[in-house]
Amino acid sequence: MVEASGSIRLFDIAANLTARHFDGVYRGRRAHANDLQVVLKRASSHNVDRMLVTAGSIRDSTKAAVMCKNNESEVGLYSTVGVHPSSTKEVEQRGTVTVYFDKMRGIVRKYKDQVVAIGECGLDYDRLFASPKDVQLKHFPPHFDMAEEFKLPMYLHCRNTGQDFLNLMKTNRDRICGGVVHCFSDSMAEMLELVDMGMY
Repeated sequence: MVEASGSIRLFDIAANLTARHFDGVYRGRRAHANDLQVVLKRASSHNVDRMLVTAGSIRDSTKAAVMCKNNESEVGLYSTVGVHPSSTKEVEQRGTVTVYFDKMRGIVRKYKDQVVAIGECGLDYDRLFASPKDVQLKHFPPHFDMAEEFKLPMYLHCRNTGQDFLNLMKTNRDRICGGVVHCFSDSMAEMLELVDMGMY
C-alpha cells in the first residue's frame, strides 16, 4: 500500500458503511467477521480525517447515526438521514408519509450531534424497477421540509431525470441552506444550473 502524505487531510463524503459487507455478509451469507474498524484504521492511515456515513432508509439512518455516536476510531464519523430514491416504496409500505418522515425527524433530533445532512434523497429514473417514478416524485419533496426545519444541507441524488430533479431544486432552492449532488448523470447544462444555485 502507498502511504499518503501527511499534509493533506481528507473528508470522504460518500461512505456507505451501513452496507452489510462491513458486517462480513455478502449475498446473505457470512464471509468474514465485521471489519469496519479495520476499514476505518486503513482510511486514517491514508489521511482520511472524517467520513459522511450515507443513509437511504429509516433502518440505514438509525444504523448510521448510532455508528457515528459510538465511534471510537481516529476518523470522525457523521451521518445523513433520508430515503434513497430507489427505496421510496418503503415509505408507503411502512404507513403514511407523515408517519415515515416523523420517524426520520426523530432520528435527526435524537442524534443531532451526528446528523449533518438530509439525504440521500432525490430521483433515479434508471432504477424505476425499485421505485416507480410517481413514488419517487411523491417522496422527494418532504426532504426539503426536513432540510428547512433542521437548517441542514442536502445530500442529493440525480440520475437520468430529465428536468424533474432540476425543477424541484428550482422550486425549493430558497428553502434550503445548500447541498451536494453526489450522484449526477444528467446534462452539462443542468449541472451548471445546479452549480449556479450553489450546489456542489
